[in-house]
Amino acid sequence: MFLGNEHKKILIKKLYKLKACDARQLRTELPEKGWTTSSSNRLLKKYRDTGTVDTRQGSDRPRSARTDENNDQVNDIVLSQQDQPRTHSTMSTVREISRKTDIPKLSVVRII
Repeated sequence: MFLGNEHKKILIKKLYKLKACDARQLRTELPEKGWTTSSSNRLLKKYRDTGTVDTRQGSDRPRSARTDENNDQVNDIVLSQQDQPRTHSTMSTVREISRKTDIPKLSVVRII
């Protein structure tokens, strides 16, 4: 059975508040999750400290390559080629755009 984040939050909240579950009891109540005692402890500590089991805002890896400025640079290059004849010498490849703008190739692909 798959539990979404909302269901997980509700279950942990109820088990902790109503039954005063510790990490071992949490594991026995939710065996399908496959949590270890240490991961259950971390989850309960997080709930006690913050009142939620959500990840903190801004805890993800920051996105530095896909800024508005970089999006504009790449889009300007791509749009400038639209009216030109489609030959290999006039079309910029992802690699060329990456070199011109100093933006990683994968980020250029994501922007395009």
